[in-house]
Amino acid sequence: MFFYFDFFQSAFVICTSVLAVICFSNLLSPVFTHFLKLFVSDAEIIEKKRNLHLFGLHSFSDILSYIVSLFVVSLWIITGHWIFMDLIGIGFCIVFISIIRLPSLKVSLLLLFGLVIYDVVWVYFSKFIFNSNVMVKVATKEADNPFNFFAKRLNIDFKEAPKLSLPGKLVIPSYQEEGNFSILGLGDIVIPGLLLCFVLRFDAYKRNQMAFNYNVEKSRNIKEEKTQTGFNLSNNKKNLTRFSQFNNFFFRQFTRVQIRRWSYFRCSLIGYLFGLLTATMSSEIFHQAQPALLFLVPSILFPLLMMAYLNGDLNLMWNKPNFGLKSSASFNV
Repeated sequence: MFFYFDFFQSAFVICTSVLAVICFSNLLSPVFTHFLKLFVSDAEIIEKKRNLHLFGLHSFSDILSYIVSLFVVSLWIITGHWIFMDLIGIGFCIVFISIIRLPSLKVSLLLLFGLVIYDVVWVYFSKFIFNSNVMVKVATKEADNPFNFFAKRLNIDFKEAPKLSLPGKLVIPSYQEEGNFSILGLGDIVIPGLLLCFVLRFDAYKRNQMAFNYNVEKSRNIKEEKTQTGFNLSNNKKNLTRFSQFNNFFFRQFTRVQIRRWSYFRCSLIGYLFGLLTATMSSEIFHQAQPALLFLVPSILFPLLMMAYLNGDLNLMWNKPNFGLKSSASFNV
C-alpha cells in the first residue's frame, strides 16, 4: 500500500465497502432476529428463507441487516466522518476475532512475537530506509472518494465528497488540540483479542473440567453410600463422614471462587488495559507514533505465563491444541 496506494485507492475503497457491508450484516442479523421475535409471535415468518435469485436465500432479518449495513457504509462514503469509519473498523475486529481461533499458547507466542518484530521495524526503522515512517504514512493516507468519480462521469452537479481514510484503524479526536486524532491500528486490537479469546476458551474448559470432576466424585460417593447400606455406622464415624463431606464441598466452592475471581481472561484483560495505557503515555511523552504491540504483548503474556505456571496449566496451554479434549467433549464460550 505504501508504493501503490495512489494507483489502487479506488479499488481499496470499493473492496473495503463491500467487506464492511458483509461484516455488518453478519453482526446485525442475529440482533435483528432476536428483536423481531419479541414483536412477532410466529418465528417461521422471521426465519423463513426467501429466494432473492442472484443474492441467494436470505431471511427477513438478513435482508434488514443488509439494508442497515449498506446505509452505514454509504454514510461513511458520503460524509467521511470518523464515527462511521470507527464503526466499520469495530465490525471488522469482531468478525475476525469470532472466526479465527488460536489452537495453543505456543502458536500464539510465535504469532505475537513475529508481529511485534514487524511492528517495531516498520515504526522505528523504516524512516532510515524510506525517509519516512511507513506505518504512519499508510495509516494516515487518504483515498479519493469514488462518489466524486461517478458524479463526474454521470455529469451530476453535486458537492464534492471528502477524501476517505480507510478503516484500518480506530481514530479518537483529541480534545486538547482540534483537528488532531489518536490512532489505534486494528491489528493492535485483533491480535491481542485472539489471545484473549484463547484464554477465555481455556477458562471455560477449566470450569467444565471442574464440574465434570465434581460430578464423577459425587457419583462415586453415592455408590459408596449404597454399598454401605445394611451396615450400622457409629456416631463418631457418621460425624467424621459428614465433616469430610462438608470439608470437600467447602474446598470445592472456595477453589471455584478463586479461579473465577482470578481467571486467565481477567488477568489478560487487565494486562491489555495496562499495556494500552502505557503505549498511550509513551506516545504523549515522546510525541511520536509507538508500536502498540511492543507494550501490549509483554503486559499480557508475562502475568498470563506466571499465572499458568503457578496453577500448573502451562504445559496444557503450551503443547496441546484444544486443551487435550476428546472428540466427545465440548464447551461453549
